[in-house]
Amino acid sequence: MELKIVKTHPDAKTPTYATEHSSGMDLYSTEHYIIHPQETVKIDIGLRLDIPVGYEGQIRGRSGLASKGILAHIGTIDCDFKGNICVILYNSTKNFYEIFKGDRVGQLIIVPVLHQISVKEISLDELTKTERGENGFGSSGK
Repeated sequence: MELKIVKTHPDAKTPTYATEHSSGMDLYSTEHYIIHPQETVKIDIGLRLDIPVGYEGQIRGRSGLASKGILAHIGTIDCDFKGNICVILYNSTKNFYEIFKGDRVGQLIIVPVLHQISVKEISLDELTKTERGENGFGSSGK
């Protein structure tokens, strides 16, 4: 399969896999940013994608940034979206964080979407009963 891209910024970089078995392609910043403490910013990647029908793009964070308190918001890129993409980063620390032009700021994973499903509203008694039931956070083990 092939992912076609359009560079919309002169400093945009083609997404790359870091290793032979990487599942995500690194995405690179086109600009210099200083992210203030507790601030959320959109990092321009300078790309538009032509994702094949039947697939979606998922924006994910990088563990190296997360370990420093810089968290990426997960994003979905539908195959029919043809606009510029960005990575949304949140600085969860009390310190300023600097992103330089060309820094790896997120990852792109292309995954299949089997099909859209129909949605049907039912009553509470029609909901399938399970052993777990309504037990949520932490209920399936530690």
